[in-house]
Amino acid sequence: MTDTAHANRNVSTRSIARSATLIERSLSRPSGLQFTGARTTISPELFSGLVRIAEVATISATGFLIASIYVAQADFAKDWQYLTTPLLTALAMLGIYQWLGLYTVPTYSSLASQLVRLCLGWTASIVTLVAGIFFLKAGDEFSRGWLALWYVLGFAAIIVFRLYVQAISRHAIAEGRLARRAVIYGGGEAC
Repeated sequence: MTDTAHANRNVSTRSIARSATLIERSLSRPSGLQFTGARTTISPELFSGLVRIAEVATISATGFLIASIYVAQADFAKDWQYLTTPLLTALAMLGIYQWLGLYTVPTYSSLASQLVRLCLGWTASIVTLVAGIFFLKAGDEFSRGWLALWYVLGFAAIIVFRLYVQAISRHAIAEGRLARRAVIYGGGEAC
């Protein structure tokens, strides 16, 4: 065997070994996911988005449920206000809570620090609803009992929901799953 053939064989062996190493590395870590043990991490923005969606659903469902139980003659095909009002009020609450800074991961970790703002935001949402009912002269179409029950039970649902979010966020933070991660590329001298 000549020296040139021997050198070519060594080069091809090294390139095959390098390719195998690269393939092995790429298969062991799927791009886009960070695995810590058997669990994945979640970005704070995604977590906050999921909290928003679940909170709107919780408040809307509470309003629908109270309407279906309390307003006995409610025919949801005819009484559209009991379908649209809880959803629109929950969306108004979403905007108010965002403005009050209630959708951040540090806020989720402590219910005591957010309790006053939660009450203020929920009350502002209901006051907005009552003002809308008044200015649209739609007071005869809504049950005052339903509105009062929804205010009280809706706030209770918010507290229970936020206690659940607090438990989840504390657990995820303790395990390091609810963290913002950064990769710094480069760092050498500029060209």
